[in-house]
Amino acid sequence: MNKDRLNYLFQQYQRRSQTPAEREEWLAALSDPRHDSLLHEIMGEEWGKAVPAADDISTEEAALLYERVVSQPQPAKVRRLWPRIAVAAAVLACLVTGGYIYRESRMMEPQVSQPVVQDVAPGGNKATLTLANGQKIVLSDEIDGEIAKQAGVQISKAKNGVLVYTVADNDKVPANSLNTLSTAKGETYKIILPDKTEVWLNAASSLTYPARFTGGDRQVTLTGEGYFEVAKDQQHPFKVNTPKQQVTVLGTHFNINAYPNEPATRTTLLEGSVKVSAGNADVIIKPGQQSMLRNGSMGVQEADPDQATAWKDDKFVFDGDNIQYIMRMVERWYNVEVVYEGAISDEKFYGGISRYENVSEILKILESTKSISFTIEGKTIFVKTNLSANRMK
Repeated sequence: MNKDRLNYLFQQYQRRSQTPAEREEWLAALSDPRHDSLLHEIMGEEWGKAVPAADDISTEEAALLYERVVSQPQPAKVRRLWPRIAVAAAVLACLVTGGYIYRESRMMEPQVSQPVVQDVAPGGNKATLTLANGQKIVLSDEIDGEIAKQAGVQISKAKNGVLVYTVADNDKVPANSLNTLSTAKGETYKIILPDKTEVWLNAASSLTYPARFTGGDRQVTLTGEGYFEVAKDQQHPFKVNTPKQQVTVLGTHFNINAYPNEPATRTTLLEGSVKVSAGNADVIIKPGQQSMLRNGSMGVQEADPDQATAWKDDKFVFDGDNIQYIMRMVERWYNVEVVYEGAISDEKFYGGISRYENVSEILKILESTKSISFTIEGKTIFVKTNLSANRMK
């Protein structure tokens, strides 16, 4: 690929006007080390066009900063997102926090954001197991090893914090013996079901399942968000029921986001094929596609599976998301309340950061766009939009 083509793809990316084919071509170019020298040239030319940043730094410091940014290794499984290097605050946040984020807008006047005076630690590997007899087991309080027995079923907590079901004698397990694994805000957990299907639960979610699968299919019920790697069984389809839809598969990898406070239920497919049903509507989605159920209407669109499953890999990844969507994720993972002061920004944000940073680190890189600011008081985060910055787009 020549420099002109790379430069065209870069300009299209900055404008967010790439076609799907151009986007794939751009991402492939970023991951190819043979294009590194051309990319450095292009980014260097862009750097030369940049408006002076809010922070007064010398030419030598600016050059050094640029070199550090373009050479910084990216987190695993998060695709590179190339911000406008002219936005010095976003660049500096990338260096300091290991995260990166930007919004697409013109340069704006410097604004002093409110300092973060308190902080909130991230969530962790915790959950509660409710057995068929009503007994509740807080898994974070349990030592590794066997934690419960039902007729013919051994339930164990593995050393890596995974809940494992082992069926010793199917005939002894009642068919209606339902268990529920639930996570509160700030909790996440993985479970291996009796059929060897692996499920990751995001925060504020629950999975209800039988201790033994019987009959012609394998049915579970999900609230919130879960990522599934379904064990293949051609004779027994695996079905995931949510409050508004049902997903049917034989063996595949997919993610379901079905939080009650989200405007749509999203099912994103990574591998295989699934059927999504809601009311009288049925759709079949393929890898790289996402079904979206909103107000009773079902549609299918192209999606980034890495973004949809970033939470499972302990990352936040934003790709054109607004602040309300981002802060709903923050609420669930950090177990905080979010309060908006005045108008709510309609900016779209791009980038990512580890979910195991304190909440202040995420807020800092969001604030680096100068369009929004935050104040933390205990377990409440106040969000304020900088209207003057938004008007300068």
